[in-house]
Amino acid sequence: MVDVNTQGFIWHELMSRDPGASESFYETVTGVTVQQVADAPGDYRLLLVDGRPVAGMTGPRAGSTTWPSGGPEGHWVPYFGTDDVDAAVGRAKSGGGTVLVEPVDIPGWGRAAVLRDPDGATFGVYQHA
Repeated sequence: MVDVNTQGFIWHELMSRDPGASESFYETVTGVTVQQVADAPGDYRLLLVDGRPVAGMTGPRAGSTTWPSGGPEGHWVPYFGTDDVDAAVGRAKSGGGTVLVEPVDIPGWGRAAVLRDPDGATFGVYQHA
């Protein structure tokens, strides 16, 4: 991860219908390497540049063809760094946004939530542990 103490985009996640095919595509097109995360729930992979994680990738959740962050098509979700995920979620709700994934702890990593702005754009907020 990049320095999460800064504002702005700090992480990106690819929601892929076929993570294996996406892995091959992005390795070929961009030169990233992909690493499976062994202790992650479900199929979660890291995209690495020079051995440093720059993004994540996951497939649909078990028993579903969609993600809380969008429909059945593959898509990217950008994450903004924040010092307080819960406060950011509260501000999003107050500003007319909706919560797609409530704040959740990611053991060993931090805390995150996925939101939708009033215009329908999906994004996440992330707080490093």
